[in-house]
Amino acid sequence: METDLNKLRHAVAVAREGSFVAAASALPLSQSALTRSIQSLEKEVGFAIFERGRSGVVLTSGGAELVQLAEDLLARSEHVTHEIKALREGIRLEPVRMGIGPVTAAAIMPTLLPKILAHCPSVQVRVETNSRLNWMLTHNELDFYIGGLPADSGNFATANRFEARNFEGGSTDLLVRLGHPLLEAAASTTEISGYPVAAGTFATETWAESAVQGVVLRPTLISDDYSLLVLMTQRSDHILVASKLLPELRPELGLTVLPSIPSNTAPRTKYVLMSPIRELMTPNARLAADLAFTVLQAALHATNT
Repeated sequence: METDLNKLRHAVAVAREGSFVAAASALPLSQSALTRSIQSLEKEVGFAIFERGRSGVVLTSGGAELVQLAEDLLARSEHVTHEIKALREGIRLEPVRMGIGPVTAAAIMPTLLPKILAHCPSVQVRVETNSRLNWMLTHNELDFYIGGLPADSGNFATANRFEARNFEGGSTDLLVRLGHPLLEAAASTTEISGYPVAAGTFATETWAESAVQGVVLRPTLISDDYSLLVLMTQRSDHILVASKLLPELRPELGLTVLPSIPSNTAPRTKYVLMSPIRELMTPNARLAADLAFTVLQAALHATNT
């Protein structure tokens, strides 16, 4: 079976936008033509890709796998097209400069980087604090980055002609090792406040020294080397302030979220892929950014289902 890449592109657009109306506008394509394209693709593959409802569409289980394959294929096709054009015009492809925050890197890098390198071998990754990543992007030292922002970060993106794509899921939580004394019974806020705390810069800025549900956290160890923070948490009774991505995507670390603090009481943060607006990005950078967003969003979706 030979599938038209345009049909796959249309399916990916519908999946990203969540409705035929929004996808038709984004492509751009008439809604009737988009509907016919998806119906034709569903007939070719032999199963429904989307479930239609009044509020939009959702992927079926088979549709989710198909869209993942389609995104990989489209990314590879765009990269090959760009490389052929560069060869024809004698252009040397510049490396894609990607940044990532330390906790996100600790959680997702083993999964993310091999997939990006498979399509964009020239990627260079910088692991930096979130404030440093903002500075580097503003000063054109990065093509894009993945990291955290305070939820009340305002119009930082629009003021700098950046595009912020928010990831669904991910929050700042308190993590402890399996077997930690605080897991034996419901811990009081006084008990939690009595344990030493390890935190990175971003977590320190968004939670530490603040009171949440009566818990005041004052880090005894502040570092953006999350291998050190994790090691300290694994080998002692330290509480680690970090994203819940860490135990969910890296279960081999032996960490778990402390249930005594409901996640909806934590300081509000958001995880984003921040980049210049697409018109200002190179094709290679757009390809790497789209792939990074897809891989991390799929990982988050898997942890939340």
